[in-house]
Amino acid sequence: MSSEAITGVGARFYRWDNSDWKELSEINSFSFDGLSRDTIDVTDLTTAADNNGYRSIITGLRSSGTVSFNMNFTKKQYDMMKTDFEGDDNQVFLLVLNDADNTYMEFEGLITDFPLDVPMEDRINSDITVAIDGRIDVGTGGESGATSGGAF
Repeated sequence: MSSEAITGVGARFYRWDNSDWKELSEINSFSFDGLSRDTIDVTDLTTAADNNGYRSIITGLRSSGTVSFNMNFTKKQYDMMKTDFEGDDNQVFLLVLNDADNTYMEFEGLITDFPLDVPMEDRINSDITVAIDGRIDVGTGGESGATSGGAF
């Protein structure tokens, strides 16, 4: 059986800019730390006995986590990310994979980490982290608002 795995080559990262998707250039990699869910311990003496000494839990709040990306330094993009970092409003981001369906993840978030790495013998780059606010919308190319904005 052959694998259906794909590489990250060709994946794109966009930011909504009032009326259009703007591609973030020179992105080297990005990572999504995943969805998580809090649990609330509701164990009492009766449920502990009924569960053979095991705890009882109910669901708590969910988190969409963070997306981190590494980008080469360009002054224009650095200035845009710095403005986003210094602002208090969520930005809308779109991550599009290079699979046959143009699978996308669209989300709102705030830049929480904005370092700059200036090595002596390598490129200047930045590892930016976006904390996701709310839910991530996942779909395929034809379903995203990105197609009307001309993203891909």
